[in-house]
Amino acid sequence: MDISIIVLIVLGVITLIMSIYTYSLYAKDKKIAPTAVDGKGRIKEKTLISMAFYMGGLGAIIGMQRLRHKTNKPKFKILVPLGFILNIVVIVGAFLLTRVLIGD
Repeated sequence: MDISIIVLIVLGVITLIMSIYTYSLYAKDKKIAPTAVDGKGRIKEKTLISMAFYMGGLGAIIGMQRLRHKTNKPKFKILVPLGFILNIVVIVGAFLLTRVLIGD
């Protein structure tokens, strides 16, 4: 098997795992939100946004849409899709870089 395909598979698995984890954070925060007093027990917004950049962008987008969570906040509307795009750039970039460095 070509090394670039292995890189693609590994990054795909990492993205899947991080997206599932990120989605679970959005779900947990959504569940806690109605009963939280002064934000206690909530997931920090910084954490939710950061996870989109740590290969969890797809999970963040799905979490926002399916759970209707943080969809009205401008920083989420901008940064979460940006994180998802960065995830795609990393995956495609790593794939293409291994093709160039290793060759066909």
